[in-house]
Amino acid sequence: MWSVGIITYLLLCGCLPFDDEKSEREIARQTIHDPVPYHSSIWKKLSPEAKLFVDNLLSKDPKKRMLIKDVLEHAWIQKQTKNRMTEIRRNSKEKNVSTFQMYTTVEEKEK
Repeated sequence: MWSVGIITYLLLCGCLPFDDEKSEREIARQTIHDPVPYHSSIWKKLSPEAKLFVDNLLSKDPKKRMLIKDVLEHAWIQKQTKNRMTEIRRNSKEKNVSTFQMYTTVEEKEK
């Protein structure tokens, strides 16, 4: 789950939460001791749910970190899934979209 948190952070703001160009030791120190940094201006544009999602995945205490069940039920994930499915369903009424395509990200090849 820690790795999911790191990847999510990277995908949302374009940089790693714990990083140092000169020292791997400093990266390790930050990872163990520092809170998750939200200095990038992108975090001001993201929802509080997104930040909470990352916080819960990057909890220093593994016992407090979200489990996969918690991730799938998290408000931010539910919101993203609902928005994506609504968009796909709306577009399916305008185009000839198969039921399979409506529920996946796989696109059929155009004939």
